Amino acid sequence: MVGLAPADGDRQALGRLLEVLDLSATSSDRWNAPAKPSNRTARLRRLRSDEEQLDTIECESAEAALAVLLIGGQDIAMIFADVRLPGAMDGIDLAWEVKLRWPLLPMVLTSGHPRERERVRELPPGVAFLPKPWQPFNVLVVAEEALAYAQGNRS
Repeated sequence: MVGLAPADGDRQALGRLLEVLDLSATSSDRWNAPAKPSNRTARLRRLRSDEEQLDTIECESAEAALAVLLIGGQDIAMIFADVRLPGAMDGIDLAWEVKLRWPLLPMVLTSGHPRERERVRELPPGVAFLPKPWQPFNVLVVAEEALAYAQGNRS
């Protein structure tokens, strides 16, 4: 399983997961599902809590996620975000900002919208993409890849 190790020396061993999802989307919205808590999201949370013992911070926008990181995000171990988010910034904008400020912080983006899948080419290095629909285990595998990338670039 994925061991969310610290991205740099300042991060705690089992930090927090910063989850940035559009919570205003309905669960029937096929492009943004599973934005509202659904069975898949619930299974992901159970798997995370059982395997990783991670606390999760949920944000509805990229701007809110940046505020969390700037104000007290030293214990954030990884970011999992949707590409489509409310507000001025989307998940790809968030990815560039995160990698500019915290280049070793692992990040995974997800989307089910076909146009967003094309935009994946715009992602900064070290940001993983997981197309929807996904299973919770797939998120953990992609998270492990993002962590391996971050750890490989620390040296």
